[in-house]
Parts: sequence; structure tokens; C-alpha cells
Amino acid sequence: MTVVLVTNPGGITSRSVRLADRVRARLAAGRLDRELAGGRCPDVEVTLAVHAERIVRPPARDSLARSLRRVADLAEAPDGAGRSHTPICWPHARQAAADLRALAERLEKPGPISPQAVARVRMILTDGAGPLYWRDSPDDLGMKLCQAAEVADTWS
Repeated sequence: MTVVLVTNPGGITSRSVRLADRVRARLAAGRLDRELAGGRCPDVEVTLAVHAERIVRPPARDSLARSLRRVADLAEAPDGAGRSHTPICWPHARQAAADLRALAERLEKPGPISPQAVARVRMILTDGAGPLYWRDSPDDLGMKLCQAAEVADTWS
């Protein structure tokens, strides 16, 4: 794999991706998700480009979509069936079930999606202090999901 990087001032360069680049991208996934979710362009750093390319692939997107659907299904399950060992804030998830499903559909839709949107979904699903898991989170789960959906078709 070769990546094209934007350099200062306004130039471009290409570089082959090495195994070490892939390993660094995997090890720094959380930081790279935060950078992408915040709007950083993936074309400025090799590890960021490698990470962005990996998370927008269909298998990664399908896995995230399955997770979103499972949360929505469990949130709406009668009598809390299947929820006993999952530390989700079920009232937040139940309230955002339609948004969870809509974002899952967008992730499964063929064609490109922005790395920023996928990184935001990854952060929603992994942030233990976020509204999906923490009842007292200052953030609104539905708002976070809508913000991810809004950038799905935009490119930085």
C-alpha cells in the first residue's frame, strides 16, 4: 500500500506503508480516532492515513453497524432480556434507538464514508465515560449519533 500525504507548504508526496506503520496505527488507534473525529485530515501523517483506510473498509464498518444494532435491539427488548452483563446506560440507548439504527444503516450503505464519521462511531462505542455507558454524561447520545451521521458524506 502507498499513501499520498499533504506536505507543507501545499505539496504532496507518496510513501510506501511499512509494517511498522501498520503496527503504530493499531497501537495508537484511540488517539487516531480522536484526531479523525475532531476533523484532522488523514492525509497529513502516515499512521493516521493507515488507520483511516482501515476503519472505512466494509468489514470494519459492518462490525460497527452490528454493534449499533445490537445495542438498539437490547435497549428495546422487553423485560431487559439479554442485558444482564452489558454495562450500557439503557435509558439513553432506548431513547436513541432510532438514531442507532439509522447510523448502522449508513455504515452498511455501499460507497465511501468519511473517516471522521467512522471514528466518531468508534468513540461512541468505546468511550466508557460517554453517554452510551455513563448515565451522568454531560453529552447526549442521540446528538453524538447525529453528529457522526452529519459528517458521513463530508471530506476534510
